[in-house]
Amino acid sequence: MLNSSGAGSAKVYVPAVLALVLLSGLQSARASLSSDRETFQRALPKAAAPARRTRLIPSFHEFQHCKDKDHYLRITDVNIELAETGDELWTVGFNVLQPSKSFQRFRVNIEKCHLDRGACESWNSWSWDVSVCSLLFVNGTVWAPLVQNIVPRFSCPVKEGHYVAVNSTLDIDTLVKTVKHVPVLKHSWRIEVQLYNERKELHICFNVLAKLSRVVVRN
Repeated sequence: MLNSSGAGSAKVYVPAVLALVLLSGLQSARASLSSDRETFQRALPKAAAPARRTRLIPSFHEFQHCKDKDHYLRITDVNIELAETGDELWTVGFNVLQPSKSFQRFRVNIEKCHLDRGACESWNSWSWDVSVCSLLFVNGTVWAPLVQNIVPRFSCPVKEGHYVAVNSTLDIDTLVKTVKHVPVLKHSWRIEVQLYNERKELHICFNVLAKLSRVVVRN
């Protein structure tokens, strides 16, 4: 009886041991798989955070007609408003005192200024002598956001009278692309615009003084 009972107990005991071994093996394999998965995930390169887009905007300190030269432009009033984008938009009223059939020369002089010292120095200049009237209205130029917002339309031949540049600015991004590798944020800049008529007289002359800042573009 004892032998018979002992054999029966052994038959029951062996499968139980096998079950425990299998269960332990499964748990060990599951733990190993989980560890391998975590190791693999840590090894994966982390997705880079999306780069913030920025742009340059000007803050204007001056906008006036040239007072040290003879010409036929008089700025009468300047109003500046801050747009949601951070841009300063100006509405400028001005009078053209004499008509002009065309413009024969377009010149831009740029000075680099140190406002804390009240000093400016000549930095660069550009001049165009061909198709000046057409050039004034070309898209993608520094002055396009100004000239294209003038009412009544400012075009050749230029009529004597009163004009208003409404909610205007300058395309600073285009300017910066033109002057690559220049530390534009470290200085203020005075930009003087000159237009010469068909008699080679200085007909229009004005200048702006601006400081540039970099802002994050809102989505």
